[in-house]
Amino acid sequence: MYLSNGERSGFMFNIGDSQTNDGNKGDYRTQSYDAEVQGTSRDLAVYGNDHCPNAQDMHYNALEYPVSLANFWIRNKYLKISNDYGFLLSNCSEYLFGLNGQYVAQGQENEDIYIGANRVIFTGFNYRTGVGLCSMKLRWVSGPFQ
Repeated sequence: MYLSNGERSGFMFNIGDSQTNDGNKGDYRTQSYDAEVQGTSRDLAVYGNDHCPNAQDMHYNALEYPVSLANFWIRNKYLKISNDYGFLLSNCSEYLFGLNGQYVAQGQENEDIYIGANRVIFTGFNYRTGVGLCSMKLRWVSGPFQ
């Protein structure tokens, strides 16, 4: 993801495995696998799914200017993040994304990732928007991410 050198505010991006992820760890309880990553002006937050409701990892100022690039590697139960100043996070946990058709207590089996660009994923929250994400490239990769 390429971030603006100008204004950055609100929800620049929201990445999750529930189509109702709405920022700040939530999805209306439609999925038990509802982990999410969000970028808001300067900060990066990672929230675990409903299997660990208190799991969160905050990275304050991780997206503050002059940071202009954020990379994400996502797979089942795995997340790696880096920015143009280096490595930020690598985590393998059952509390992250459920993308392998696991049994879910709420909702349908997850196999998808959703992305909100300059807003949260859930379109019902049209007031949870932002500015600062200029563009993104998506690419499927296989093999080890470590």
